Amino acid sequence: MSLSAVFLHAAIWATEPHAAAPLASEGEVIGGVPVVRLVDHPEFHRIVVQLHHDTELTIEVVAAPTPRGACTHHGYAVQPRWELLNQPDQTVEDQPPVVRELCDRLAAEPPRLQLHPPAGNEASSTNTGGGGSEDFSAPHGNGEHPRGHQSADGPAPPTFRPLHAVLGTLLLTLLVAGPLTWRRQAQRDPAAARTALGTVLSVTGIGLIARMLLGLDAPLWSPMFGFGRFAMVLGGFESIGTYGDGYTATLTAFTAIFGAHTSVILNSNLMLGACVPPLIWGTARVLVPERPLAAASAALFAALLPTHVWISATEVMHISLVTWEVLAILTAGLFLRESPRHWGTGIALALVSALATVMAVHTRPEAIPFLLVPALLVLLHTRRVHLPGLALAAAIVATGTGLRLAEMAFDVSDEASAVQYDLLRNAETWHALLLPDIRPPGHSSLSSVLVRPTLTSPLVPLLALVGLRKSPRSISVVLAGWWAIAVVPVLPKAFPMADAWRLQAASLMPILVLAGVGFDVVVGWLRAHVPRLPTAALPVHAVLGLLLLPQLFLERPTWGTLDEARLLIRSTPNLPASSTVLFDDTHRHAEAVANWGRFAAPGSTWHAISQNPPLDASDGPLLAWLGTGCRDPSLTAAPGLESPGCNRIRNACTLTPVAVESLAFTADIDRKFTVETGEVGFYRLTTCTAPADVPPASPASPKLRNEPLPRSSSTSP
Repeated sequence: MSLSAVFLHAAIWATEPHAAAPLASEGEVIGGVPVVRLVDHPEFHRIVVQLHHDTELTIEVVAAPTPRGACTHHGYAVQPRWELLNQPDQTVEDQPPVVRELCDRLAAEPPRLQLHPPAGNEASSTNTGGGGSEDFSAPHGNGEHPRGHQSADGPAPPTFRPLHAVLGTLLLTLLVAGPLTWRRQAQRDPAAARTALGTVLSVTGIGLIARMLLGLDAPLWSPMFGFGRFAMVLGGFESIGTYGDGYTATLTAFTAIFGAHTSVILNSNLMLGACVPPLIWGTARVLVPERPLAAASAALFAALLPTHVWISATEVMHISLVTWEVLAILTAGLFLRESPRHWGTGIALALVSALATVMAVHTRPEAIPFLLVPALLVLLHTRRVHLPGLALAAAIVATGTGLRLAEMAFDVSDEASAVQYDLLRNAETWHALLLPDIRPPGHSSLSSVLVRPTLTSPLVPLLALVGLRKSPRSISVVLAGWWAIAVVPVLPKAFPMADAWRLQAASLMPILVLAGVGFDVVVGWLRAHVPRLPTAALPVHAVLGLLLLPQLFLERPTWGTLDEARLLIRSTPNLPASSTVLFDDTHRHAEAVANWGRFAAPGSTWHAISQNPPLDASDGPLLAWLGTGCRDPSLTAAPGLESPGCNRIRNACTLTPVAVESLAFTADIDRKFTVETGEVGFYRLTTCTAPADVPPASPASPKLRNEPLPRSSSTSP
């Protein structure tokens, strides 16, 4: 956000008229139960009440353009989160008195809450002339005018953002200082430089190939599709204040050059992920130059790190966060080494480190404490010759962080967080951090990726402990501090497991450096005690690579909702531009599905099924996207049935499969579907003659299946 935008928010906040009071206050007794705490988040207002002496019920108030939850009034909905207690959702009539009283309060007057719809999307209320149904294909973001105007030709080119100047300066400086530093190193030791170049190319190639072959090509939390971030980058709406503009600025730099397409976003994230192994190599090489095997070993650990490999091909912002953090540490170390020899190069490297830190801080809120890590590294090793570069870096980081904090002060509530930090007071949380996790996949407790043997090779933490002991004291302090600062703020959000993968990715980077040092120590000991052990680095690292391979396959996700997301991603671009698509909007990120459809099939029109869209007026093909959300048990009339909107479509029309797959109805959350397997995908709708108010059909009704469906189909309509 620019400084002018900050002042604009301040002016709006200062002149905002008085609104009604919140629905509840902490300590208040509502419906016979006390309110124990309130949590504000840009997407929800959470009211936690003490139902019994050992049971707390979370009730969320969310922005709701359509009816949902226990009640909906004034554009807000009250949603009791029974699933967090592993209990089935209650009907509206069976809700406890506290929920009913909150609904009465909401009906009386709107609360004083500034909530954004989930993922920053807000459905447009534009009437398309189709019986008053809402068109979700042109959403607005955060209550503001959309940044990128959508035309029939697709999304508009990305506009300039203030962080683009930061990014451009960083890259230009790096392109000058990086090759210059490498050339000077090559002049000092040509043979070592050639070996280093071969190592860098090898680990980069291994990391890139692993990510291309094994990386997930869909968001990790489907059907809660992460397409909201696609829309941010493609111009659908403004960045969310909670996270900052770093991710959007980074990815729009790619889309501005290669085109505003989701394939560009996925491939850009993949390339950013593939940069991590060589960056880790450089970091270990600079921090512990006395350990010849440490750099290549750490880079190999990074190239084959399962969780990073799996998420590199997604759109998650943690990929760029990891890249910026490692780059900041690497260039900070190079600054310390080069400044005494070459003053100008040292200044340039200090500039790159500072700008990379700013990009990390503006990418994720938990990265704000990270700025202490490069600062600690420099302060522990600083000399008088470093002072000019240190002063420049400090000024840049302070300015960038100050603007980020100012942005958060205006855009984010003081308590806005999806992380339950009170869990840090529980011993169980710290046990999850340190004790090996051998529970079966799908468990519902907090987990540390580092100590889960099926996700991270047990060699990594064991070798890291050796490296922590054998590294120079100042380096051990920096790397251990980096790990703690990166993992503690996100540890309470370690379930669902996909959250642990992405949120804990940054904390694994210093562990990999320590593990590289530990591997060097162990190999040195073995060479001293086993005379026949190969002395060349290649066979040693080949053995290490083979030892790391199993974790790439032991717990790779196989959720059916991931297959659903992949089907949606690859089949939507094949839709005709004139298509009218009715989409299943029963899950919280449904609007983002329509955003994705608009971007992937420019000119198509998307309507939410729950809005009872017309079934007879369409200039082009009339299609429906029926996904796993149709089988959400909280919305179905009876076990085995679909949600009312999906049932209406099946009863009103003849369905012909267009791009359909049979898959298991499983997800990375405690979500129980009404069936174990089923078919999802795009269907063409024809002969829509049934009335809109027909009763739900039985699963055995022949109307549900007009012809046998193939197991997989991806033909164009």
